[in-house]
Amino acid sequence: MNTARSLLNFNFDASKFIKLYQNIIDDSTKLEINKDQKKIEKIIDKFSPFTPKIPPDVGEIYRLFMKSANEGKSAIERNFSSLRNVKKLVWSLSYKEGAEQSIVDSIFCPEALRVIDDHFKPSMMLAIFSALMKNWISSDTHLLKSFITSKLKKNNGQSKRLSAVKLKVQYYLDPAGIINLCQNIIADNKQPDNVFEYLEAPKSMIGFEYFSEFAETYTKLLTRQTDFLEKIDNIFSFLKDHNLKDTYKKCLEKVVLKVDSISNSDSIRMKILNFCFQHIGDPSSELYWRPWKNANEQDKKNLNKARRILNQWLANKFIYLFFDKIAMDQDRKEFWNRYIDYVTNFKIYMDNTRLYSFKYNNQDIEPAILNCKLGQLKGSGSISSFVLEIKNYNFVEFSHTGGACYIYKSGNELKPDLSREIIRLDRLKHPDNRQMAVGTNGQFYYFHKEGRVFHQGDWQTRFNAWMKRYLYIR
Repeated sequence: MNTARSLLNFNFDASKFIKLYQNIIDDSTKLEINKDQKKIEKIIDKFSPFTPKIPPDVGEIYRLFMKSANEGKSAIERNFSSLRNVKKLVWSLSYKEGAEQSIVDSIFCPEALRVIDDHFKPSMMLAIFSALMKNWISSDTHLLKSFITSKLKKNNGQSKRLSAVKLKVQYYLDPAGIINLCQNIIADNKQPDNVFEYLEAPKSMIGFEYFSEFAETYTKLLTRQTDFLEKIDNIFSFLKDHNLKDTYKKCLEKVVLKVDSISNSDSIRMKILNFCFQHIGDPSSELYWRPWKNANEQDKKNLNKARRILNQWLANKFIYLFFDKIAMDQDRKEFWNRYIDYVTNFKIYMDNTRLYSFKYNNQDIEPAILNCKLGQLKGSGSISSFVLEIKNYNFVEFSHTGGACYIYKSGNELKPDLSREIIRLDRLKHPDNRQMAVGTNGQFYYFHKEGRVFHQGDWQTRFNAWMKRYLYIR
């Protein structure tokens, strides 16, 4: 079957074109190119045999069917005897109202498909196909697949719509269909956006659940390729258009775990971190990074590991920036880098002038990260502070030479609140928390659960001993 793209012999790729000539094309031209690309996609969608034409009253038909189904078969026969209502019923299969079930998810789905079968016209196949693609993950779609299979077997080639569906049947009725689709796209060195050409489906379907599984499978297979790092942007481009947070998480945990094992490139890590903050949120927050529905134990384990790695990457970046660029203290940078795997959250506080300077000099970092990980410190003069959260403790370091590290335990009302955007210096170095956290008495150490550690003498050994005693970190 010829698509609009093949009929026009049009294979222009805006992203490749911009990337190839990014140094000679100004921003206004790039914007126009992207606008024209979207216009072309709309034309292609218009002529696709899969472009949905959903009637405006699907909600009304949904309510009528559910009411009739509850009343019994005779009510269904009475209210859905006309072809007009049955055509609308097909489009209402995936419709939902609030917390109520869709028809596809309900016990009445077999009855709905029976009514549709009794009045079936080839033009209805588009809505059935759409319901299948939309409910690919969250629903049991075996009835939809069986329905489509039975109609395709009876097709004598006269229906263009049925022929269009049958031509690509290996990609959505075959159990290994999505794997084969992804393998073909990778083997042909195509971008994930090209999936719509392979399926001859409109890009308007990109938010459907089928493309969530496609994105996850494509990402998984791509991580095995030698040129994986070069194609991360392609994954991110597809995910932005797909725009489902669960899919972001499914793909990003694979990207993060792979990148962590093969690359220590700061630019690649920052690219991933920037994307995560933009589209999911701070990885230190369990609220943003909850597992997706029906995630198995291995999925949860991988997602949690990816979160920890993201936190480590970010903490490593800010430890470098604070101790190399602000405090200029290599000893403390090396000390905290040894505990980077245990850092779960952190924040840098500084006065407004330094805040502005820090943001200006680190424009490679997404504003969402800077807004989350930077705060204003009042009453500090020229002092800046770095607060690290490890297990159930907060550790407060200061930029000036000779300043002690203050240790606060979770549950202590004096402990700094990292959710605060503005904090005073006396809240970070509270006068009621000045005891020595670890000291020496001859050859022996003595400890307090909270207090101060001064960076003098063999302070690293003393601090390591404290970490071992209270955090069980060796």
